[in-house]
Amino acid sequence: MMEVGRVLTFVGFAPILNVSALTGYGIKRMFPTIGSVFRQYSATFPTSVLNRLLEDAVDQHSPPIYKNKRLKFYYTSQIGTRPPNL
Repeated sequence: MMEVGRVLTFVGFAPILNVSALTGYGIKRMFPTIGSVFRQYSATFPTSVLNRLLEDAVDQHSPPIYKNKRLKFYYTSQIGTRPPNL
């Protein structure tokens, strides 16, 4: 398992399960994990929550200046699911 985590560092957010087809070890945990991952994959986020997140990010890190003017962000919204897109 440690080798899998080391090789796949770019998917550190993905759960890693130890399972055995021979003994059945870990099978009971597999389907709840699949359900959880699918719910995250299908998630929708309200525009108000995303705008609050954008506002907090802009407050903490000022946007860059382009042609002597600071960039302005007006709003954000989710444009798709499966996978969630912003």
